[in-house]
Amino acid sequence: MKTALTETSVWTEIPEGGVLWDTKTVGLHVRVGRQSRVYYVMTRVKHGKQIRPRIGKVGIIKLREAREKAKQIIAQADDGIDPAEVKRQAIREITRKKRNTFAAMATQFMGAPERKNLKATTRSQYEAIFAATLLPTFGGMPVKEIDRADVRAWFAEYGLSAPTAANRALFLLRGVLNFAVDEGALDFNVSDRIRKFKEAPRERWLDDREIALLWRACDKVAYPAGRIAQLLLLTGQRRLEVGHLRWSEIDPKENIWHLPAERTKTGVANDIPLTPLALKILDACPQFIDVDTVFTSGKNGEEPVAAWSSFKLRIDAAILDIQNEDAKEQGASPATVEPLERWTFHDLRRSCASILQGLEIPDRTIDRILNHRLPGERKTYNQNPLIKEKTRALQALADHVEAAVAGEPSPDNVVTLADARA
Repeated sequence: MKTALTETSVWTEIPEGGVLWDTKTVGLHVRVGRQSRVYYVMTRVKHGKQIRPRIGKVGIIKLREAREKAKQIIAQADDGIDPAEVKRQAIREITRKKRNTFAAMATQFMGAPERKNLKATTRSQYEAIFAATLLPTFGGMPVKEIDRADVRAWFAEYGLSAPTAANRALFLLRGVLNFAVDEGALDFNVSDRIRKFKEAPRERWLDDREIALLWRACDKVAYPAGRIAQLLLLTGQRRLEVGHLRWSEIDPKENIWHLPAERTKTGVANDIPLTPLALKILDACPQFIDVDTVFTSGKNGEEPVAAWSSFKLRIDAAILDIQNEDAKEQGASPATVEPLERWTFHDLRRSCASILQGLEIPDRTIDRILNHRLPGERKTYNQNPLIKEKTRALQALADHVEAAVAGEPSPDNVVTLADARA
């Protein structure tokens, strides 16, 4: 049936299962089903097949819009363009872009066979770098759309405040983009030939006044950020080694933390005596049912912690609050407070070592506590774990920290950091 379609006739003049053709726009028609009435247009692609694309539902799209759309489709068909094929190509392109985003490539990169045997600590470090900067910056971008200017701008800004971290992130970025080149998703790596920042070795360690401030702030922030920072200082272990501590690694009878080789940077297991102060901190941590990880995130504690930047910000904010409160109690203006000099979680490990040196603990004991890699011959023949020596050393360290926090003179077995520096 043919007629000049109107907004009324498309609803009233067509029975179920019927078709009503428009005389004003050749090929435009309405088909009526059980639950809907739909605009279609029938035409033929130049030198090709006959097509009948769907335009839209009556009521959703107006008759005037349907006629305009039908004319566009007919014009495309006259030029040899099949709208259905154009749509399929667009879908394929969207799918390709999703498959080739930086985030997708990063997932494939981390899952590649050559990274199957990455140490757990290395994998965790990589994942932390991805989460902290690479995915927020480049995650949703198809790798072909990441240009050199994007990378240079990101790297320059990041490196102003954290050159070492920026270098580590650039290393991973290059790895993912090289992987994309190998997979055929990218023609060349835009991060090549970008120069790394010079890395000056850090020498920062916290003095007694700073330790006291940090400790009070950690008590204020509590779990998990504050407790992690306190254990970093008391044990001298690395950030991820403490952050991913497991209850099953702790021997409650011997009060020793058995850190397995697969979780250490050196690949060497380490036994760390836990002082009463360290055990008190662990006792203050919640223990979730069927969860072995001590420091967790997620609603039910199902994920190990990873939000290191936010942890640091929370502790810094608590330190500044305490400084302001102390200033008010002393009758001074909070405006006169000088923020604590920039510190990192790794500085707490360095502070641990520095305090132990100030306590005149032998270097070999400090090396064993910190699980430093030993030279070949020493590694082969010196297998003594020095548990007694490490226990005495870490207890002296804990005594020193408690004295600093209390603002009291150091115990007899403790020399002050000021004395150590003199």
